[in-house]
Amino acid sequence: MIKHVLRVAALCCPLLVTVTAVAAPNGDPIIAVVNGKEIHHSALDRLMESQPQLQKAPLDKLYPQLLDHLVATELLAAEGRKANLQNDPDVKAQLKDREDLLVRRAYLTKQVTSKITDEMLKDHYQTLIKKMPPKEEVHARHILVDSEDKAKAAITEIKGGADFAKVAEKVSTDGSKEHGGDLGFFTKDEMVAPFAEAAFKLKAGEMTDEPVKSPFGWHVIKVEERRMATPPKFDDVKDEVRTMVAESMVRDLVTDLRSKAKVKTFKADGSPDAPAK
Repeated sequence: MIKHVLRVAALCCPLLVTVTAVAAPNGDPIIAVVNGKEIHHSALDRLMESQPQLQKAPLDKLYPQLLDHLVATELLAAEGRKANLQNDPDVKAQLKDREDLLVRRAYLTKQVTSKITDEMLKDHYQTLIKKMPPKEEVHARHILVDSEDKAKAAITEIKGGADFAKVAEKVSTDGSKEHGGDLGFFTKDEMVAPFAEAAFKLKAGEMTDEPVKSPFGWHVIKVEERRMATPPKFDDVKDEVRTMVAESMVRDLVTDLRSKAKVKTFKADGSPDAPAK
């Protein structure tokens, strides 16, 4: 499935980080003064950017706690400076790492993010679609239990006239029981092998005659529908495609920079006999 490919690819682009700043009213107003040191709304923006989960909550409810945090941070930092900790070697090294991170992000935004166009994304999307052969999907329900005997009892009950979904709601042990065992559509490679093999042998409307064992337990499977999978619409995966394009551009950029640089690498223990690259 293209969505699965896109999700995996998104994990391969750790150099790009997208954040959304909190809109500051009236520019960048002062929101606190600590021993004469002004704290501006932009400091709140940066705090929110560093904690994306905070962006989901209303700012007016979080504001008092966030403001207290900023004030406490300033007080503690000021005391640290009085102790001359800004000149501590470890602190200096961490500041250098942080500066490198911010400079790298700014450079990638300028060289990569800002150059990505919708046309590029659509072209990449079409390339992906063409490379993916059509796959068959089945829409199935299942009943999952912890023993073969329980699975056989479910099969007997269903063959005796009971509704599959009702039996699933009654005896199944996984989350799908709330929906009558409905697993929706899936391709063969999205399920564990024993389950997938059994499901894809069934025609629409058929159920397994014998329990199917998998690492999760014993299954009774019923296939509702079969179809050929259709790719998702461009708009539905646009963000994932953007990540893939950005990752490719970053990789090309780094390759080009490395080809022009003098780089010597060593083994993990620092021994100098690693080949130069």
